[in-house]
Amino acid sequence: MYDIHEFAYPIARPVKRFIAFLLDLILVPLTLGIWAIIAWDKGQTPGKQIMKLRVYSTTSGKPAKWTHMGIREFLVPLAYFTMFFLTQTISLLATITDFSPSTTRHNFVWFHGHHFGLGVLITIAIWLIDGLWANLGFGKRSLTDHLVKTIVLDETSIKSGQAQR
Repeated sequence: MYDIHEFAYPIARPVKRFIAFLLDLILVPLTLGIWAIIAWDKGQTPGKQIMKLRVYSTTSGKPAKWTHMGIREFLVPLAYFTMFFLTQTISLLATITDFSPSTTRHNFVWFHGHHFGLGVLITIAIWLIDGLWANLGFGKRSLTDHLVKTIVLDETSIKSGQAQR
C-alpha cells in the first residue's frame, strides 16, 4: 500500500474536490453519463478532468481504472442511496399498516413526512461525514477513498523534489 507522501502530485484540496463534484452533478446527466464512463478509465470524472484531478489507487500507486472507478463513483453512492430508500420504504410500510380509527389523511402525511425527514437527515449525514472525513486528519482522504483504497491528487503541480510518475 502506497503512502500518500510517495505520490508525485499533492493531495487535492477539498474545495477543488467539491467544485469537481458540483461539475459532475451538471455534466454527468447532461452527457447521459457517457463522458463519465469514458473518463473513468483515466481515473477521472468529467468534473475531475476539468479541475485537473485524478483518482489513484493506494494499492498500486497508479491511476484508478474503469472497474475501480465504477465501484467508487457508482456502487458506493448506490449504497448511500439504498440506505435512504430503505428508510423511506420502512416509513411508508409503517404508515400503511397503521389502521387505527384515528388515522386521517393529515396524520398519514405528517407520519410519512416525519420519516421522510429522517431519511433525508441520514443521507445528508452520510454525505457530510464522507466529505468532511478528509478535513478531520484521516490522511486527507474521504471515507469513500478509505473504503475503496483510493486517493484524489491534484495534477496541476508536482511536489517539489519529486519526478512525475
